[in-house]
Amino acid sequence: MLKEFGFPHKFIKWILGCITGTWYSLKLNRGLFGFFSGKGGIRQGDPLSPYIFVLSMEILSRSLRLLCQQPLVSFHPKYTSLTTFASVSGLSANVEKTNIYFGGVAQEVREAILNATGFSEGGFPFRYLGLRLGSSRYSINHLSRNFFWGIKDGKRKMQFKSWNHICAPWNRGGFNIKNVQTWNIALLLQWIWKLSNGPTSLWVKWHKEYVLKTNSSWSIASKYQFSSSFKGILAARDVFLTKAGSSQVAIGLFDSWVKGGKLLTSQIYEYLLDAQHLVDWYSTLFYQTIIPSHRVTSILAAQGKLATVDNLQLRGFHFVNRCSLCKQVLETHQHLFFRCSFSQAVWTALQQWQHLSVRSSDLIERMQWSNASSSQVGWAAT
Repeated sequence: MLKEFGFPHKFIKWILGCITGTWYSLKLNRGLFGFFSGKGGIRQGDPLSPYIFVLSMEILSRSLRLLCQQPLVSFHPKYTSLTTFASVSGLSANVEKTNIYFGGVAQEVREAILNATGFSEGGFPFRYLGLRLGSSRYSINHLSRNFFWGIKDGKRKMQFKSWNHICAPWNRGGFNIKNVQTWNIALLLQWIWKLSNGPTSLWVKWHKEYVLKTNSSWSIASKYQFSSSFKGILAARDVFLTKAGSSQVAIGLFDSWVKGGKLLTSQIYEYLLDAQHLVDWYSTLFYQTIIPSHRVTSILAAQGKLATVDNLQLRGFHFVNRCSLCKQVLETHQHLFFRCSFSQAVWTALQQWQHLSVRSSDLIERMQWSNASSSQVGWAAT
């Protein structure tokens, strides 16, 4: 390859000298010991190894390019080019160290591929070059769920809100945590819209000509010979059709979500997420100085989802229900925030400090009142 690229003879001798004349010493206790020759050429980790690998892959790339120019070769060249490359370069797959990772492949196809190659099937997640690889959307959802519902100090956290409620936007009483699986479905549905009446592209034209043919993207059934990516798109479509009830309703929803010639993915996501109704108190929790954990606690309090004693008892915990502040009355949301003597003292001090007058005994009403008043007196920022 170096000769074909026109490198000087002297430079080629240097490279060959590095490959064939390697010597090694062992570094022990900050000192070098021994001096022996290498018998396997350049090893992984050698600074020269990546450059030699690139040159070797150039042989494979040119072989495949020439093979694709032959009239009898279609989209997928025969594997004989790999055999030829192995015989020329000495590089071949190590069966014992090679795994195959499948995605969206039928079980019988998996078994046929494994039998033909002799490789083992790998599973997610795995590490490659020190990086943890896997099905990211499931990993992110798992981490997010563990944050709210995972185990802390050997005990599982209490679940006071469903996952869909947690993933709902702030203005719908949620925590605005992205449900990556649902978001992935929303993104895949963009392709259904493009195949129906969206802007044309090479991908759209090819699928209309060779995949859809006379069928509609809303009605075509998934087939064995379809690619795994297109099967995933059709699976996302089926999820949406199940929720919408019919293709007519689905098409109508899509039409209502098109703005400026683009389908709004956020609208699809909120529809799939079953987001709750808008709440009129959320804006009071969005001034810049609020601590995020305080915002989450306030949302839980406004919805009666805090771990007060009455809520814990409903979930099977058995202990005496007494207010943790006054130690006299049953602990409920209303008592904890308004009726407890300690809470009343806090509210009174706040009102006197800012010269405000409010007699509401409901947390949501107080939040609405604070939102309307804070712009005038500036107490929220204070």
